[in-house]
This record gives sequence, structure tokens and C-alpha cells, in this order.
Amino acid sequence: MYFWQLIIKMGVKQAMSLPLQDRIRFANRMGVIIAVMGFLLAGVYLSMGRKNTEILVIMGLFGLSVPILNWLGAHLLTRILISIAPATTIIVFDISLKISKPENLEIISYITPRYVVLCSMMLPLALFVYKERWLRNIIVLLLIALVFNFDTLFYLTGTHFTQIRPELISRTYKVQWINMAIVTATLLTTTSFLLYANKKNEDAMQFTLAETQATNLRLKESEAALKESLEAMQKSKLELEKQNWISASLAHFLQILREEKSFDELCQVLLSNIATYTKAQQGAFYWLNQTKATDLFLELRATYALSVGKAQKNVIPIHEGLVGAVFIRQQYLHLKEIPETHTHSFSGLGAGKPQELLIIPLVFHGKSVGIIELATFYTFESHQIALMQQVSEAIATTLNNFELSKRADDTLNELQRFKSKISYL
Repeated sequence: MYFWQLIIKMGVKQAMSLPLQDRIRFANRMGVIIAVMGFLLAGVYLSMGRKNTEILVIMGLFGLSVPILNWLGAHLLTRILISIAPATTIIVFDISLKISKPENLEIISYITPRYVVLCSMMLPLALFVYKERWLRNIIVLLLIALVFNFDTLFYLTGTHFTQIRPELISRTYKVQWINMAIVTATLLTTTSFLLYANKKNEDAMQFTLAETQATNLRLKESEAALKESLEAMQKSKLELEKQNWISASLAHFLQILREEKSFDELCQVLLSNIATYTKAQQGAFYWLNQTKATDLFLELRATYALSVGKAQKNVIPIHEGLVGAVFIRQQYLHLKEIPETHTHSFSGLGAGKPQELLIIPLVFHGKSVGIIELATFYTFESHQIALMQQVSEAIATTLNNFELSKRADDTLNELQRFKSKISYL
């Protein structure tokens, strides 16, 4: 069954119209039928002792070649040949029979082939689509001409039965002309109606197919629009979740900044929470030391998963390295390829090299006051960086005010001690 279906579909392509696909499948079926009939008749005639079977063998071989020719793309040629093959075969075979054994001629030998050829007129009507009607009509007219000029072919061979067996001339032979005219008219009328109905069906099928394709296109467009809407909704949902996460995280850090702790304790707690929220594996917290206005430097005040001894430097001049560059420019730096000269500062977790580096400046009223440096073996997400930008402002403000307050307290204490010394004196 699979082999049969494979033969039937040879030469059929999806790009072809459905009516043409049907015609090619029909041609493949006819090719198989012609091959079987050709070889079968050749076997029968050989068993009967007749030797004029070459045309039947050729017909069988032609039938076998039809699917192959269709597969090679010559489907128009195969349909033309199939349309005229039965008529050609019966004429050649009948002439060869009359030439080889004219003494065995009967009236049926002259009437039957005509009707076979006449009936083969149905083949081109079934093998060609409406767009190929000009070729179909030519083949039909050719077959009709053969039927009504059958005697002429035999006169050319010199084997007409009236010359060999005059006693066979009868009214039956004369009446067959009228019968052929009636059969021809009947076939043409019937097939014309069938072709008209088939054309209507093809038009309806093409219209339905066009409507189906248009509907499928609209469905695909709707599906694409729905998919885009879902993606947009999903994206909006993710963005909303990130914003909610940023808001909740920011509230958490603001709560930490309200706690009463020493400066270094607050730096350590902030850095630990920042590393947790950004999923960083290592971190360092630097703060501007302003004891000397002419010699400013960043001082390491807290570390995360990194001992102070393993940090790059405990003190960094504000114009030195990546940290100094971020401090001066007041813009965060997100490195996805960490320079080899910088990796040794993040060796607290062993020999593993961090994947990304994030350096955030702490800016208060347009002035840099500190740096937070983070390293991860994974990736810093955009919402994590956005959180750090917002948190850094609050940290810079709180710690700067904390330091100003501490300086004010220190100054006040110095004044109190100075007053105490003056009173004592």
C-alpha cells in the first residue's frame, strides 16, 4: 500500500494547484493500468500463439515510465501521451493484425477499434485542467478525426476488408457510421456538462481555498498579535515585579540607615545586604578620607567575603585605577570583562575569577564621597543595578550627614574641653 501511494504521488508538488495535483495522480494511476494491461495482453496473445505483441510490450513499458517522467517534471508530456496512447495502440495493433492474417478478418475487427478510440476521447477530458483546455480540445478533435477516417488508414495499407472478403459488406458496416455519430454526440454533450460542472467545482474549491488561506492568514496575524500582547503583558509584569522589588529593597535599606550604629558598623551592614540583594560574591566599601584637604584618598571601611589584607588596597588615591576613575566621573561602571590587573583584589573565594565587576559612586550634592565595589561569578541584572543607583544616593546622604554630625560632636567636645581648661586656669 505504501509503495502504491508513493507511485501515485510521484511528480506532485505542494506548490501546484489542487486540480493539477489530481490530474498528475490520475496520470500515474493510468500509467500503472496501461503497464498492467499491456503486459497482460501480451501474455495472453503469446499464449494463443500470436506473435504481434511488440506494440503491447511497448505500451507496458510506456505505462511504467509515466510516474518517472512525472517525477522528472514532464507531467504535461505524459498526459498528452496517455491521452493518445490507447488510440495509437489499438490502431497500430489492428493494422498489424489485418496485415499479418487478413483471412481471419471479421466485421467486428473494423467496428470495435473505432469505438475503443472514440471512448478514449474521455482521457484528455479527464487529464487536463481548465487552463489547458486548448490542448485538450486539440487532442479530442484529433481522436474524432481518427475515428471517422479509420478506413483511410487501412486503404493506405491495402488491407481493407472490402478488398479481401467482399461478403462481409453488410448493412451492419454501413449503420456503424450513424452509431458512431450518435456516440460521439452523446460523449461530447455529456462530457461538456461534466466539464462545466467540474469547472464550477474547481472555481468553488479555489474560492474556498482562497478564503481558507485568508482566514488562516488572519488567524496567524491574530495569533501573532496575541503573542505580542502576551509578551508585552509578560514584559510589563516583569517590569512591575522588578519595580516592586526595587521599592521593597529600597525601603529595607532606608530602614537600615535609620538604625543607630557606628559608621563602620553601618558600612558593614549595608555592604552585606547589598551583596545579598545583588547576589554578589565579594565586595568592598570605600569612603573619602578628608582629614587633609590637599591629600584626598579613599579608605577601605568594610569588606564582604574578602579580608582586608586581601583587598587591592586599604587606601586608594582618588585619581588611581578603576575606583578612582568612577569616583572622579561620578558614573557607575559595569565591567563584564575584568582586567587581569584588577582580579587579584577579589581572590577571597579562592582561585576562581569573577565574571563581572560593578563599581558604584556615592555622590552627595554633586560631590563624590565614597565607592562601593562588587564582584560576581554570575551576572548583574539591570534591576539590581537600578537598585544600587537609588540606594547609593540614600547611603551617600546618610553617611555624609553621619560624618558631619560626628565632626560637629567632636568639635563641640573640643570646645567643651577647651572651656574646661580655661575655667580651671
